Amino acid sequence: SVDLLPASDSGISNSDDLTNDTTPTVRVTLAGSGASAPVAGDTVTVYEGAANVGSIALTATDITNGYVDVTTAALGADGAKSLTATVTDAASNVSGASPALAITLDTVAPSLSGATVNAATLTLTYDETLAASIPATTDFTVNVNAAPVGVSAVNVVGATVVITLAAPVTNVDVVTLDYTAGANPTEDGAGNTAANLAAQAVTNTTAETFAPAAPTSVDLLPASDSGISNSDDLTNDTTPTVRVTLAGSGASAPVAGDTVTVYEG
Repeated sequence: SVDLLPASDSGISNSDDLTNDTTPTVRVTLAGSGASAPVAGDTVTVYEGAANVGSIALTATDITNGYVDVTTAALGADGAKSLTATVTDAASNVSGASPALAITLDTVAPSLSGATVNAATLTLTYDETLAASIPATTDFTVNVNAAPVGVSAVNVVGATVVITLAAPVTNVDVVTLDYTAGANPTEDGAGNTAANLAAQAVTNTTAETFAPAAPTSVDLLPASDSGISNSDDLTNDTTPTVRVTLAGSGASAPVAGDTVTVYEG
C-alpha cells in the first residue's frame, strides 16, 4: 500500500487524504516473500499517474520495518492525485504497481464572498466549505455605528461562519467587523487559513421594525397662502402646497424612499 503520513495530511483531520502539502511524505508498505521479497538495495519508486515523483533505495532497516517513507517531488497544480509505488531490484526487474492512493491537493485559502447581518445574526460566507474549526468569540470585534457590540457565540456551518451578537442591530445601523485568527482559525479541510479581516463592511439585511417618527408640523407655504397676508392660513388656493417638517433619529428617522402622506380630516 501507499499511505499519506499524518504529518503530511494537513488540516483538521490527518487521515482524510486532503492536504496542502505539495511535497507530501508517503509510507510504502513492502510485500513479498522468498524470491519476490524486496531486499536492501532495491529501489522503491513513487508515481503520480505516470510521472516518477520520488524514489529511494531500501536499507536493511526498511526491510526489517516492512515499509519505507518517501517524500515526493512537487505534485503540481491543485486537484486529485493518484499515487502508486513499485519496487525495482538490482537486475532491473520491476514489480507490479501497488494499489493507488487517491489524495486531493488544495493550497488555496478560503476567500470571503459576503458578510451580512440580520438582527443578532452576522454571517460570513466563504467560497468553499470550511472545516469544523470553531473560532473563539474573542477572535471577532463587531462595531455597530462605530461602537463595539459583544459576540456571544460562533459556529461554522458549511461555507459560513455564523456569529451571534449580544444585542440585535436595527435596519439603519452601520456594521463593521474585524477578525484576527486565534488557536482555531477559519480554515478549509486542507488547513488553508482564511485571511484576517479589518473594518470589513457588513451588509445590513435587518427588516425595518420601527415606524418613522411623526412629522413635527404641516405648514401652508406662503405662495399658497393667498390674500393680503401670506401667513394667516386663509387661502383661495384649492390645491395648496404645504411643507411637512420631518422628525426622528436613529431607527425612527425617515429615509429616502419613505412616503409622506397628507390628509384633510
